[in-house]
Amino acid sequence: MDIHGFTDIQTKLVAELEPSRTPVSASISQLAINTAREVYQMKPVIYPTSPGWGPSYLFRNNLGIPTVSIGIGYAGSQNHASNENIRIKDYNEGIKHIAAIINQFAEMK
Repeated sequence: MDIHGFTDIQTKLVAELEPSRTPVSASISQLAINTAREVYQMKPVIYPTSPGWGPSYLFRNNLGIPTVSIGIGYAGSQNHASNENIRIKDYNEGIKHIAAIINQFAEMK
């Protein structure tokens, strides 16, 4: 931090997780993309790398099971703020998206 002029700030690493990545071309990725198109009737926004974290590396790296993350939100949702919110319409569409993923996942070979 000193190199950026913040000499009064100290940091301490308290936890870390391994990174993991599933290719956008993977079957599960394409399933999530295609079902999003169907449910939302628009081209989905795809982030091949997420700044968020979670235990997906346990599945991807340790078990070899590809993973994807999907989300629901809009510009005014105040993500991770004390007043984080979701619109009912978005919530319902999110449920439909998960249901579509489950239905099509069951048909995957």
